[in-house]
Amino acid sequence: MSCFRFLILSSSILISFLGGSQLHAIEITVSGNPDSLAITGSSLGNPRTVTDFSTQYSISSVLGNKIVGSVNSALPTETTLKVQLQAPSGATSNGFVSLSTTPQDLVTNLPLTTVNNLTITYNFSASYPAGVISTFTRTVNLTLLP
Repeated sequence: MSCFRFLILSSSILISFLGGSQLHAIEITVSGNPDSLAITGSSLGNPRTVTDFSTQYSISSVLGNKIVGSVNSALPTETTLKVQLQAPSGATSNGFVSLSTTPQDLVTNLPLTTVNNLTITYNFSASYPAGVISTFTRTVNLTLLP
């Protein structure tokens, strides 16, 4: 049985700057953590997948920002964690993106916006060669960049 547990970095990023005569805040916050993602059984050539879409994020951004994502340490061999962030109106979601320790673009072209309760979808898969994997935990880092 392959079993995967992970935590979301729940701290928010807040950057304030003066733009014209207004103070602008750039912030991303995540609500909650998804349940454990557990995969039982896998056959040769038939990877197993489990999906969770119970987590949401809120954002306050300025024009041109993007959201990148990464995990705090590498995943076990033959396993993949993909994440998809719902994009606010006017922005572009890159769909399901495989996470690694290197930050990957998840949402780009963010307009000046404040939006709450956008969906985060996680997709974890393990292929047959992964074998039996002990339960493990990873932290997913979401970062708002200029």
